[in-house]
Amino acid sequence: MVPGSPILLTLYGPDDEPIQTYSRAIITTRFLERAMELSGLMGAQEVDKEALQALDQLLVDFFGGQFTLNEIAEGGDFGEKITVLNAIMTKAAVVFSGATPNGNPTRPGTKKRTRTRQKSG
Repeated sequence: MVPGSPILLTLYGPDDEPIQTYSRAIITTRFLERAMELSGLMGAQEVDKEALQALDQLLVDFFGGQFTLNEIAEGGDFGEKITVLNAIMTKAAVVFSGATPNGNPTRPGTKKRTRTRQKSG
């Protein structure tokens, strides 16, 4: 995942038709902390109702309240919810490693400058 690429979540209607797709490209420290905590809960042997509600709340907050808890509970695909959680964790891991997926440690805006020689004469 490229550090600047957006994380997407689609909500669906009663007949599985896509209603709206939401996007967010940055991950703040607060969301990373919450995702790390929730990731541990989701990795447990038994995922309880509170963990599922916490996931929905994280997503409502992460996407800036563009949908409600009820809307995500009714129209959010569980697999996509977990994908968003994993995308937050993966994006953070890429940043921590200092590398992009292709192995290039140069981040945008940190381009190496080269000098050109001027001919004397």
